[in-house]
Amino acid sequence: MNGSIGYKDNRVGELIDENNHLTYVFPSVSNLTCTLAASATPNVTSAWAEIADSGATTLSSKFATYEGHITGIDIFSCDVADKMYICDIAYGSAKTVITSFSFISNATGKKVVPKLIRVRALHIPAGETVYYRMMCETASKVLTVDFRYFLYS
Repeated sequence: MNGSIGYKDNRVGELIDENNHLTYVFPSVSNLTCTLAASATPNVTSAWAEIADSGATTLSSKFATYEGHITGIDIFSCDVADKMYICDIAYGSAKTVITSFSFISNATGKKVVPKLIRVRALHIPAGETVYYRMMCETASKVLTVDFRYFLYS
């Protein structure tokens, strides 16, 4: 890992970088959304699908040149109340899982304030495709989210 503040090959520098670094938001344009869809069968994970925004930009494109990691997932809305969602995020053809998260939707299904799930995910190597799969207690439900990510440049 190359430290972004000048600590090449130094574990102390890596720890500083891990706790103090510039993160980016995906989707990076305010009029685009990113939705994750659960399986058409309750309590069964969906097939793996590449993460993309409503403008067809993929999260993978952000890791095309540099390795990095996801630092957080903001959940803005869900379309069913009081139900459990479980989601896995992975990369590559082997679908190497880098993080999983779960939460129970609130009473209305719509969130008043974004919920940020802090992620300590494994690194995504440069050039890999980023996927998700998700299940919900109720079939075919979706989350509207954004991802916070960091690149090692």
